[in-house]
Amino acid sequence: MTKDYQALVFFDLDGTLLNEHSEISQENITLIKQLKERNILPLVASGRAPFEIEKILENSELHSYVSLNGQYVKVEDEIIYQQGIEKEQIEALIALILELNHSLAFYTNTENALLRVDESARLLYELDNAPLPKIDATFYLENNVLMLYLFTQDQHLDQVYQEKLGQQFSFFRDSPYSMAVVPKGISKKAGIQGLIQHMGTGEIPSYAFGDGGNDVAMFEAVDVKIAMENGTDELKALADFVTTSNLEHGILNGLKEYNLL
Repeated sequence: MTKDYQALVFFDLDGTLLNEHSEISQENITLIKQLKERNILPLVASGRAPFEIEKILENSELHSYVSLNGQYVKVEDEIIYQQGIEKEQIEALIALILELNHSLAFYTNTENALLRVDESARLLYELDNAPLPKIDATFYLENNVLMLYLFTQDQHLDQVYQEKLGQQFSFFRDSPYSMAVVPKGISKKAGIQGLIQHMGTGEIPSYAFGDGGNDVAMFEAVDVKIAMENGTDELKALADFVTTSNLEHGILNGLKEYNLL
């Protein structure tokens, strides 16, 4: 693997690299190409799955990502990390979900499936401009599940999951309708740190663009933190620079601020 990059730049997707239709603009496609021409490696850091990322970015030159909140990491054609969730752990979560009348989605690197459909699940996929997955309550028994999506608008019950299953899982509230669920200790931060160590690029500068609460972990793993103007107050307070919004040339202006273009 090439290790003479001048910098690494990580991008969140929704609300950051993508527009309101969950699409990458022609401007941002061009910016990704320009970064690579300058030997700067652009990467996605997202809770989305590889099959979603590759579909969204199929017309760009961005092929490296920390996906599923750190559970599947790939640089160009090399898979650096992937780790399935134990079936017994999934069943413990399903039991609590059914008790609290919530729902769940199972994610591999190539597909997803729902335990059952409820209002929160429908609203989340509408928000992401994504189709509703198939329903298959036994999907996890025959597939290597890498991440789980817990659907609930009952944010006052988030702590219940943490108290009962926090020794096994990390829960990331990433929308009003959902929490991403990965094994304890896994996060965007851990995925980025593992990638940097594997590539041997710890001596070159790293940058990250983000907008949401689940990007806090990403910010903790890089040298320079750039928040979008449309981002949360929490994230903007942690940023080294707040660029314009994702709909107002935010990526372009952030890259220019640090002379990356």
